[in-house]
Amino acid sequence: MIANLSELEFLQGLFALIFAIISVIIGVRILLKYMSLKQPEYITIGLTWIFMSSGWWRACVNFIFFLIFGVSSGLGIAVDVIFLPVALMCWIYSFSHLIYPDSEKKIVLAFGAICIPVEIITIIFLIIQPELIATAPTPFNNEFTLFFMIFLIFILLSTLITGVIFAVKSMGYENKKIQWRGRFLLIAFISFVISAVIDAIFPITALTLVLARVLLISSAIEYYLGFHMPEGITKLLIKE
Repeated sequence: MIANLSELEFLQGLFALIFAIISVIIGVRILLKYMSLKQPEYITIGLTWIFMSSGWWRACVNFIFFLIFGVSSGLGIAVDVIFLPVALMCWIYSFSHLIYPDSEKKIVLAFGAICIPVEIITIIFLIIQPELIATAPTPFNNEFTLFFMIFLIFILLSTLITGVIFAVKSMGYENKKIQWRGRFLLIAFISFVISAVIDAIFPITALTLVLARVLLISSAIEYYLGFHMPEGITKLLIKE
């Protein structure tokens, strides 16, 4: 069944599967932290990364189908785009709730004024004519229209700017563990955006694909360490 895929398609599918599995595991582990701490932001922090990974779900499912059945799943582009506005709103709530609690409602409403209409328009387009959002030339990648590409750039810039602010604020604390978590978050957001830029600007080759996906997978791990750093790693990094 793998013989039905080119080398590039195999790499695209494999890395999509690895990233999706790691992202869901990380998101769920952060979500479970809410059970012990009872802090609602851990719900949205966990959902942020799960939904941010949704752009690779179609490739992931198609790769599994090719491995088992030798054909594409036929899954449409909806699964790749429908959760992205939700992901941004989950992150903005988490960011504003933790960093700017006094301005939380204003920040959430400002982003909601953009994300909610985009979500509604996206759903309408997906129902009447999905090509208004994107086309799927292969089972493993999409070509977005100008409308959704602008929104994707908005997501990247928003997450990068707020992520850097969040990380810098964390690194300003005297608590060394929080400082390290801030460093991991800074690297996570930068890695995520660089990966996206490589995908968008450079031609897809085995080299650029591997580089972009390694950065993408590393960003997921760094995000996890930023919000749920295990004690073993804490003891390794912080010498009393």
